Amino acid sequence: MIRPTPSRRFTIIRATLAVACLCAPTLPLFADIELTFGQLQEDDKSVSTQRIRIKGDRLSIDGGTDEPYMIYYGRYQRAYVIDHEKKQYFSLDLDKVTQIVDNLAASRLQALADMEIKLKTLPEAQRPQFKTMLEKLREETVQMEIAPERKADFKPTGEKVELGGHETEVVESFALGKKTATYYVVPRDALEISDADYEVIKKYAAFLDSVRTRLPPNLRAHFGDMEILAGPDEKMPLKVEVEALNNRPEVLLNASTDEIESKVMNVPPSYAAQSLPDVEAPK
Repeated sequence: MIRPTPSRRFTIIRATLAVACLCAPTLPLFADIELTFGQLQEDDKSVSTQRIRIKGDRLSIDGGTDEPYMIYYGRYQRAYVIDHEKKQYFSLDLDKVTQIVDNLAASRLQALADMEIKLKTLPEAQRPQFKTMLEKLREETVQMEIAPERKADFKPTGEKVELGGHETEVVESFALGKKTATYYVVPRDALEISDADYEVIKKYAAFLDSVRTRLPPNLRAHFGDMEILAGPDEKMPLKVEVEALNNRPEVLLNASTDEIESKVMNVPPSYAAQSLPDVEAPK
């Protein structure tokens, strides 16, 4: 059991990871890895604990139980979102994301055109409220168009901070010129994360980044934030301060290389598959 033992027990929100390429004649060496994060309140008590497990080319995320709410199958580049209460699940891959995004963009453009025409026919008294709705839709459309450009730019500050017996490097991330987070990172070797497992992390992070930036909020919410594992290459954060969370820190509580049961890395076979609602393209 590896315990980073931060002086103030730490935090996260969700997660990231995927699949190692079979580029060599021998299989990549995977080691089971379990990372537990929490989010600190002002009284230093961790809440919203999330656990990320990697076994082989699969990643699961749960709230500290053996019932993961998301499992990523790296081999197929596909995520399964699970509802244990209803015993249901739906799957999502990048082709599906592209289809949804393309249809949604076309629908928004059509809606904007229709609203522009309707505005001209409205009585003067009704126009201010309608214009407000129109401007909001325009802004949402612009945000969707620039979302894929929101790639993080990492800038080391040169500062070193001691956390739980580790000397961390302080790195700030920026997107579209705006600061998004501050990372306190250590080399991944400090948490005994193997090359194969790290490949899973990077590829899953890329998958989630596409999901997070391109999907509408109601679908994106299933996957949560992934800033905690979206830091600089070859580094792992012990602590992250996300600007959108008012700098409430997200912290690594525990890291373990204990063996993980295979059954918790699979969708229960008795669960029913559900279709993910399509956003239809305008006719």
